[in-house]
This record gives sequence, structure tokens and C-alpha cells, in this order.
Amino acid sequence: MNIKISSRQSFCTYFVIVSLSIGMPNLIIRDLEQDFWQALLVAIVIETMLGFFLYKMGRTYANQTIFQYSEKILGKILGKISVGMFSLYFISVAITLTQSLMEFFGSMAMPETPRYVFAILLLLVSTYACSAGLEVIMRLSEIVAPFVLGSFLFIMLFNIGNMEFDNLRPMFQHSLGEILRGAMLPTAWFGICIIMGVLMAYHNNPKVMYKIKLMGVGLGILTITTSMFFVITVIGVEMGSRQLYSVYILARLVDVGDFIQRMEAFQIVSWTAGSFLILALFHYAGVEGLKHIFPKKSRMFLGISIAVIVFVVSVFVTPTAIDRSTFLKNILGVYGLVVEICGVSLLFIIYVIKQKFKAVKKRSSNEQ
Repeated sequence: MNIKISSRQSFCTYFVIVSLSIGMPNLIIRDLEQDFWQALLVAIVIETMLGFFLYKMGRTYANQTIFQYSEKILGKILGKISVGMFSLYFISVAITLTQSLMEFFGSMAMPETPRYVFAILLLLVSTYACSAGLEVIMRLSEIVAPFVLGSFLFIMLFNIGNMEFDNLRPMFQHSLGEILRGAMLPTAWFGICIIMGVLMAYHNNPKVMYKIKLMGVGLGILTITTSMFFVITVIGVEMGSRQLYSVYILARLVDVGDFIQRMEAFQIVSWTAGSFLILALFHYAGVEGLKHIFPKKSRMFLGISIAVIVFVVSVFVTPTAIDRSTFLKNILGVYGLVVEICGVSLLFIIYVIKQKFKAVKKRSSNEQ
């Protein structure tokens, strides 16, 4: 393959994907309050396992995406079904990101502007990025990631004086069942890093891909966990659970003398750049998958088709904030878990069985 991406680009991409979970932290705080971090631990374990599965398959089927080796592992018919399932999943992530940005801009930044305007602009640029290619999107991650990390660090640094550590109590007030139910949403969100099944095929050194992913995802989880601790200690559990964009509220609280104020503008730019990067990446992954199902269709045609689907669902199917929250928790959460855990795990199990069968067959032929 001519496309090549670096370890630094991959690290930056995984960090941005995990850290920019707009609106998701508040839903976790709403369900688990001070015990939110326990759900994140469960999500980390599952994400680490899925990453290992993808790494093993990616090493065996070098320079092939998850769409390509799915057909080799499952056969042509089941492979096409698997490709369709993963493609639909990547498109659903793009829908979720578009919805989140529409809601954020429409409610916090520019409430008088029709929300469909934001969707049109985002998807036009995203479609262009898809046509430009994966290398362009990945190079953008090197610019966006430091800016995203800097915005989080800056906001947390200047909110240290506002922290009330008594807000962290009480902990361990939820049962194991409640923790596992609360872990569904972060597991689904962190699990979108199964995009590794696409990116690994283009990495210039796939041997280190698993380590790079763990580092990028780890930094992203550390960032989001720290920001959630700040939300609880600064504005409290009750207000933090009611505010859909609590980190944005933290940015508005920054006030250092008369010269460092209105940091929410910095946060808006950071979130917009990061979310566009993720949207373009999953838009591209959706195109890549559909290309295997409809090989005669051009990438531009598929890219525009996906953009239209994302726009229609985002604007007309889930027009209210309540509908979007339901989509995030029930559709992306449940469907995401099925694809991430069941889809990837079953693919890996069949892969292991076939590899064992090949090894036994090879041993038998050598003995003869």
C-alpha cells in the first residue's frame, strides 16, 4: 500500500478519539456519581483486550484492513456481512459526532444559527478530507492533539483553586451490577478505537501499533478521568450531572486577574478541531468498508452518500437533545458494544481456530 502513517500520528489520533467524548462524561456522572472511575476501569480492560485481538489479526494479515481479512477469516458471504456491520458502526460514530457538535454549537456557541448549518459545513469539509486521503487526515492529528491536550491542562490548572475535595465523597456506593451497567457507555466510546483495524494496515511499523494504541488511549483516558474529577470537585456532582458540557463550564470559570478570561472560546476551537478530525476519520473508514461491498462505486460517490445519510439522521431522525441522548446511550451504546465486543471477539475466535487448524494440518503433512 502506498499510504503510510507514523506512530506519532497514530498516538495523537487515539488520544484525540478518547479524550474528546463530548457529553459522555456527564452521562456517566449522572448514573454513578463519585464512582464513575470504576466504570472507566472496566472500559479500559475491555478496550485493552479488543486492541490485542486486532493486533494479532493485523500482524497475521499484514497490510490488510479489518474489511479485507474479515472475508478471509469468515468466507465471502459471512465476510461481507461482517464488513457491512463494521461499516455501519463507523457511520454511526460519525452520526454521533455530528449530533454532538450540532447540539453544542446550537445550544452553547451560536444558538441563533439553525443547527443544520453546522451539519452541512462539517460534512462538506469531512467529505473533502475523505477524498484527500487518510494521510492528510492523520497529519492533521499532529496539529490537533497538542492543542486539545493544552486546552484541558490549561483549564484544569486554573481551576485548582476552585476544588473542593469533599465533593468526592461518598465513594463505593454502587453495586457491581450498577457499575457494569454504567460501564456500557464508556466501553462503547473507548471501543471506537477498533478503528485500529483500519489504521494498522497503513502503519509504517505495524509491530509497535498495539503499544502506540495503549499509550494514546491511556493518555486520553487519563485526561478525561482527570477532567471528570475536576468537574465533581469544582461544580459538584449534582450540577456536573445536569450540565451536558461541564468542561465548558470549567472553562468559563477561569478568571486570572483581568488578562486571562473567557477561556471557553479556546475550548470551542479545541473541541471543533478534534471532533472534525474524528468525524473525517470515521467517515473515511465508512467509505473504506463500503468500497469492499460496492467495488464499482467511486470513493467520492460513497463519501457523499455517507454524508447524506449522516445529515438526514442527525437533523431529521434525532432532532431534539433528548433523542440524541437516547441515540448515544441506546443505539451507539448497545450496537457499539455488540460490534466491538461480540463482532471483534467472534472474529478473533474463528481466526484462532483456523490458525490452530492450519498448524495441525502443517504438522501432519510434515510428519508424512
